[in-house]
Amino acid sequence: MAEPATESLVERGAELSALTAAAERGAAGDGQLVVIEGLAGIGKTRLLQHVRSAFADVAGARALSARGTELETHVAFGVVRQLLEPLVFELTEDEREELFTGAASLARAVLTVGTAVDEPSEADRYSQINGLFWLASTLARERPLALVVDDVQWADEPSLEFLGFVARRIEGLPVLLAVATRPVKESPGHLAATLVTDPGATVLRPAPLSGGSVTALVRHTVGAGAEDDFASACLEATHGNPFLLSELLREVRAQRLPPTAETARRVGSLAPGGVSAVVELRLAQMPDGARPLAEAVAILGDGTSAAAAAQLAQIEPSASVAPEEALVRSGILEDREGLAFAHPVVRTTGCTGSRRAAARACTPRRRRCCASARPSPRSSPLTCCTSSRPRTRRPLPASAAQPRTRSG
Repeated sequence: MAEPATESLVERGAELSALTAAAERGAAGDGQLVVIEGLAGIGKTRLLQHVRSAFADVAGARALSARGTELETHVAFGVVRQLLEPLVFELTEDEREELFTGAASLARAVLTVGTAVDEPSEADRYSQINGLFWLASTLARERPLALVVDDVQWADEPSLEFLGFVARRIEGLPVLLAVATRPVKESPGHLAATLVTDPGATVLRPAPLSGGSVTALVRHTVGAGAEDDFASACLEATHGNPFLLSELLREVRAQRLPPTAETARRVGSLAPGGVSAVVELRLAQMPDGARPLAEAVAILGDGTSAAAAAQLAQIEPSASVAPEEALVRSGILEDREGLAFAHPVVRTTGCTGSRRAAARACTPRRRRCCASARPSPRSSPLTCCTSSRPRTRRPLPASAAQPRTRSG
């Protein structure tokens, strides 16, 4: 069978055209700011790869890239150093001295080889950001310059201020600033939102895949004979998210499931290894209480109240606010008429497979909590509060346990 086809850019023609046009205008000297905003897995990374490639195709152009990470949000100028240090390190000593002349010399403290960057004072930070801007301007005047930053919602504050500084002064420069970010409500701070709301920004918001495209991808991946009910189950489980669909189809292939209407009933209970790895990583980086709160929502079902979830998780209501906000911000949960998992396949992976959650749910006190919460009919396979024997799903096969590279 073919490899999952979601690696190609499906239903992204408008975005690709807009990115190609922005790359061409930026390289020609009409500075461009492009912001790709969307949920995790929607394909932002692939779109950034396209715009970087389109810009690099321009003769003599230079494209630099970086990515924000949750683990480095505290590292001052971490994203800036990802962008610029490789280029600076490649220069000879004489070339480096020439680059750090004039106002650009103020950037030396950030980019000097082998130095650590302490959190600067407000005045020093502005000077350093100004110096970095002039350094980038010098590079752009030598060769058209693209600055491409993925996951900008996790960039450190000084780097975000630098990106905003460039965005406000990009007009007339041969510069393309292209960033990808989660929706504003999922961003931990306000600085990423300033890029989205910049009046000169081209903002692209990729939509989930349509039912027709999901069906086509399912049939390409698991067989042309895949039945409509099976494809519909894949759409319901992933909500058209390209990354989740790709991982779900990998799991279908790994388990050699026939794509029939009868098998469609099992799709929602599959737990792709790549999705599990992503969910586990996010949970590990969240405040105390996030995992048990997510497990409680998995047990009680979508639409449960925050209070009921906190009670089941044995968390004081006042202490549940931070983990609840972190779960929503990360895209694991949504707050829509109660707490719910953003996608059924996410509900099935990192949280509902927990044997601890199933065991906790079966105490008499928690059965009363579950009963009072009125679980949703779409609750997870671990909804065991009315049974004395918890139901657990079988372990993942070894072929599905390997983490996959996330997309977007």
